[in-house]
Amino acid sequence: MTPQLRAWSGLPIGLSSWYGAHELGFYLASSNCSRPWLVPAIHAGALLLSLCGAAMSAGAAPTETESSKLGAWVGTGAALLFAFVILWQGVAATFFYNGCER
Repeated sequence: MTPQLRAWSGLPIGLSSWYGAHELGFYLASSNCSRPWLVPAIHAGALLLSLCGAAMSAGAAPTETESSKLGAWVGTGAALLFAFVILWQGVAATFFYNGCER
């Protein structure tokens, strides 16, 4: 993987992990009542994936081009932002909306 591609990798990894956790949590909310560990486990996995994307972007080899430095900052920031969103969605799905309200 090229350093420039690695620098930007946090953005699509964070976005994909948030979208996957959001969709899977929504579709599996009804079965969360019988298996209360399911939705929190999905959000925990997505959180770890997003943090790995942030680490991958932050650990990109620094080069002399400004675009790869910008990519590392944007990729790391976006992945951390998505990790923050996944964390709070997981907290909400675990403690407030657990699927047993109906």
